[in-house]
Amino acid sequence: MSAEGAAASSSDSSEKIEIVAKASELLAQGKRNMVCGEIPKAVNLYEEAVQMLVTSCGELSRDCADAYFNCGSALLELGRMETSVLGAALDGVDVEEEKEEEANEQFEKPPESEATEDVEEDDAEDEEESITEDKEGEEIEGEEKEEDVPNFQLAWEYLDLAKVIYLKSESADDQLKVAECHIKLGEISMETEQHVTAAEDIECALKIQQKLLPADDRLIAETHYQLGLAYGLGKDFALAIQHYTKAIGVVEAKIVSLKKLLELAAVDEDNKENQESDHAKKYKDEIKELQELIPEMRNKIDDAREESKDMDKMKQMAIEALGFSGPSKNFASPTKRTESNAGDKNTDVDENGEKKATDIAHLIRKKRIEPTPAEQGTS
Repeated sequence: MSAEGAAASSSDSSEKIEIVAKASELLAQGKRNMVCGEIPKAVNLYEEAVQMLVTSCGELSRDCADAYFNCGSALLELGRMETSVLGAALDGVDVEEEKEEEANEQFEKPPESEATEDVEEDDAEDEEESITEDKEGEEIEGEEKEEDVPNFQLAWEYLDLAKVIYLKSESADDQLKVAECHIKLGEISMETEQHVTAAEDIECALKIQQKLLPADDRLIAETHYQLGLAYGLGKDFALAIQHYTKAIGVVEAKIVSLKKLLELAAVDEDNKENQESDHAKKYKDEIKELQELIPEMRNKIDDAREESKDMDKMKQMAIEALGFSGPSKNFASPTKRTESNAGDKNTDVDENGEKKATDIAHLIRKKRIEPTPAEQGTS
């Protein structure tokens, strides 16, 4: 390699190091914004970091993985904000601003007497320009719609890219990051009501965690809990209850482990004049925190059981409403009446002895009839 080539390579390398360092600063600031609840600011910083790293290192570089993951996670939270009450409040701010702008425009309009003098002169120009303006407006709106990608979709794309990069590594840390990506992807699917896909992703995460983590690790409990949510939203209450129960089992096992560590810490404190008191306090705090989680998960189990019962009742009511409730005093069989009541007026069998179609018109929601223009005028 020539001296010039070596110098150029060294310059490129130092420039890349500077860009990566700058991107790391942006990521760190974004994390601080996330902790403070400043989600939109965090998203902007993460996206800026992603652009820098992609330009410098390449789209599938390992340097981009963490930025993709952080950006996807922040976009997930931003999407949740938009679908929550807080999101509605943010939309309200925009509405107020638009109202203020409209008020200012009205204030700046000339008096009516002055405006009418220019109307006739402007009519011809307005007619000529209206068609072209409409076309331009439609083109702009179309471009905006194409560019307006939902935050949940963007989050999914970033997290999927991160997962692809982490999968290239066989290290335990990166494999656990793959599990985190699966969980986040599952959360996006739950937010978009794709509950089967959500459960599949979170099941993948659970398999990785069970392979690499201790059986009583809190992450495993959290993943079981997420699976309970996914199956519950998908109306598979049996599996939801199963995973909530497993989550409780993992938490209880973790409490047992922490109590053993607490006993050892107490012995060490006696021998070392309370030098290990910080460890003991940490164990006590975590035990208390875990114990407070158990009632919440038991409530989830109770809720799932109640929802399961309600769903069974609704199914039974639907069956009865459709006429499939089984034999009763009016029916000798599901398909044919007995000779004793064959002459009843309300028969379910036609003249050929075959069952008539069940009338379910009363179960169908009637479409609201819109008033005609004439009716609207008279009302």
